[in-house]
Amino acid sequence: MLTYPIYTRIFEDFLGLHDFVIEVTPEFTIFKKGELKVEVPHLKKLSKVNVTKLLQDANLSIISFEDYYNHLQAMGVFDKLIDLSGGTLKK
Repeated sequence: MLTYPIYTRIFEDFLGLHDFVIEVTPEFTIFKKGELKVEVPHLKKLSKVNVTKLLQDANLSIISFEDYYNHLQAMGVFDKLIDLSGGTLKK
């Protein structure tokens, strides 16, 4: 389960992985893909309501975003383990 609010940058990276093209305006970062248009506000973090609405606009599922977020978390833990290993796992 995700902890909200979510950093906006993580959500924007997720849209980028799904081939959305970026256009920046003073109020929003606009992501376009065909007929789909998602306006992500310039906020540091997004609430669950924001994320749900934006995913609907992008025609993407909350499950796919949760999987992406959980993958990022797991990679962060893995990176920390590598750092703590003192280089023994890098060889």
